Amino acid sequence: LRNKGHQGLNLLAAVDAAQRIACGDITSKQLVLDCLQRIEDRDTEIGAWKFIDPDYAIEQANECDDGLRSGPLFGVPIGIKDNFDTKDMPTEYGTSIYSAHQPTADTLTVENLRKAGAQIIEVSLPEPFKHVMERSFDVIRMREYLVVHDFEIRNHFEIFNPWFQDAVKQARSYSEADFEEALEEAAAVRSLLAEIFSSLDILLTPSALGIATSDLFLIEPNNFNYLWTLMYTPCINLPAFKGPYGLPVGLQVIGPRNADRKTLEYAHWLDNSVKMIAGEYPVDLVKSVRA
Repeated sequence: LRNKGHQGLNLLAAVDAAQRIACGDITSKQLVLDCLQRIEDRDTEIGAWKFIDPDYAIEQANECDDGLRSGPLFGVPIGIKDNFDTKDMPTEYGTSIYSAHQPTADTLTVENLRKAGAQIIEVSLPEPFKHVMERSFDVIRMREYLVVHDFEIRNHFEIFNPWFQDAVKQARSYSEADFEEALEEAAAVRSLLAEIFSSLDILLTPSALGIATSDLFLIEPNNFNYLWTLMYTPCINLPAFKGPYGLPVGLQVIGPRNADRKTLEYAHWLDNSVKMIAGEYPVDLVKSVRA
């Protein structure tokens, strides 16, 4: 998949691209044009980009090339998941409920990336991702549930709590054909994700759907986590922010499959960048909003 579509400066890692821009070996515009060409070549098939404004991306690149260097990501285009508010692009949170929604301000993550010199581009995962999240993962997980707990189910089923018993009944409702289909769907989506990562270094998403609560009665769904387990990709959660209860609000860094070391390096860089730019860690979101 890496060999499909345009192959140029878009194949550079973000750190390498930033260093070459800083040295004057390449311009931000050259990098952005190669990235846009790759997107044009492949996105009709992949459908990864929810919103993209090529003219605006080139305009930002020209401003970088004509201006003074500022920040470690100066001149490098960055893709942002469609869950983060961006003041100059629509953010729909992956649902038609917020179609064409235009935030009035950047989320703090995006704001800090801009301060680091990054150019922001929004990413929306294609429709097949939604299907594997809603069904395929559940089928595979429940099938493995039966295998792992085979002894307990056969010998002690009656003494387990209703939740465990209901889970077993649900797992048994899936057929062998359901399981095979789920495996095939997951494999296909992994190929799509590999193509998306061919023009990106990392993806950024929230760690959870909401902030941590002050009690243990409600735990936010793990929608932003289990997909990456199914995709076999490394993901690192940074406790970069804190909410109104003083509890962590995580930032999740996702890297390509088999790129664990590189993903750790990017996460380490992001962690340090948040500290450097915000002047505190974790960043108090309540204080930042009031400011």
